Amino acid sequence: MKKAKDLDEYETHWRNFLNDLEKVWIKSERECQDLKNKFQPWQGKFKRERRTFSLLKYLKNARDADVHSIHEIVEKSPGSTAINFANKKGGHIKEIKFENGAITKYEGDPIVAKIKAPKIEACTFTNNGQTFVPPQNYRGVGLKNPRNPIELAQKGIEYYENYLEQIEANF
Repeated sequence: MKKAKDLDEYETHWRNFLNDLEKVWIKSERECQDLKNKFQPWQGKFKRERRTFSLLKYLKNARDADVHSIHEIVEKSPGSTAINFANKKGGHIKEIKFENGAITKYEGDPIVAKIKAPKIEACTFTNNGQTFVPPQNYRGVGLKNPRNPIELAQKGIEYYENYLEQIEANF
């Protein structure tokens, strides 16, 4: 996601991440099928965490909503540029030229440009009649930007890496 060239690619990577995360869970269960009697009780702790930890519950249900419903799991903001005079009382523009969305020539009173980059954010969605809000924290620690898919993904990866490490250590 970090290296996506545009918002469409970023969104595709987010959706793929959610699917791949669920695949980790399913394939780990399949791999331990022969050890089912020992593995399932051991895995119970992780199953509870997936149902109760807001981050894990959000990631799982975002994937399910994406695959099994028509609900959006992201909000897209196209971005914008606002140009104002530096003097709040206004000013005068003698000449301004734009090329490819950029100012190439400007004559006039000082201006200030505020640029909002386009972005995709995790959003509130409904899955199976239940509403899911982007989590505000993970394991008691607040998230810096709870709507940032990259931050949510990083925390999810940490959890599932630990889960896989524990499987390797125990089975």
